[in-house]
Amino acid sequence: MTTNHAIQAVLAEDGIHLHTHQLRSKKGFTVILRHLHHSTSREWLETKLNQLGFMTLSGRLMKHRFTGNHLNLFEIELDPQVNGSHEGTLNLKKLNSQAVAVKRHTKPRDPTQCHRHRFGSKTLIQI
Repeated sequence: MTTNHAIQAVLAEDGIHLHTHQLRSKKGFTVILRHLHHSTSREWLETKLNQLGFMTLSGRLMKHRFTGNHLNLFEIELDPQVNGSHEGTLNLKKLNSQAVAVKRHTKPRDPTQCHRHRFGSKTLIQI
């Protein structure tokens, strides 16, 4: 890890911003906000969460992975607090008189499935 920190220091010194490995301790608490229209501005959403006492690091509007259309989902990264108050976002039911549903963002644990090959197909190979 010392080499990683040295590389990051050199890049920051030169003003070069590249994506590097993020330590687990520096990662934020990521949640998904549902039921807000995609035209809702990200800045408005972040200010409302900050007013409620949740410090936001970043936020983005999610898009459909194939069509690129906007979804009514926002991915928000919160600054994790020592006292665990950031987990209070999971209990939010309303945000400025709008009903919302908040879920913790988790990565799927299953391996990705290959749809290119048809395993288990009923084709018979003649030898």
